[in-house]
Amino acid sequence: MTEPDHDTVYQFVQRQSAPFVTSGDVAEQFPEVADRTVRNRLNDLVEQGRLESRFVGAAAKVWYLPDQGGDEASARSPSSANQ
Repeated sequence: MTEPDHDTVYQFVQRQSAPFVTSGDVAEQFPEVADRTVRNRLNDLVEQGRLESRFVGAAAKVWYLPDQGGDEASARSPSSANQ
């Protein structure tokens, strides 16, 4: 099986109803891919500016779509809870 490319992972994140995803959420969708590969894809998308990420605990990290200027988007982003 082939590993999902960055676009496939990004499209998965866009389709989610939750305001963020964890690497576990993505790994469940692509069980043939190693957890490290999933985290690499998500982190690459952050570096490309397509996603943002935030640590929400000692070791927990979430990824989410960047705020596109709407109040609803910023209210849903994990970063608004820490302000």
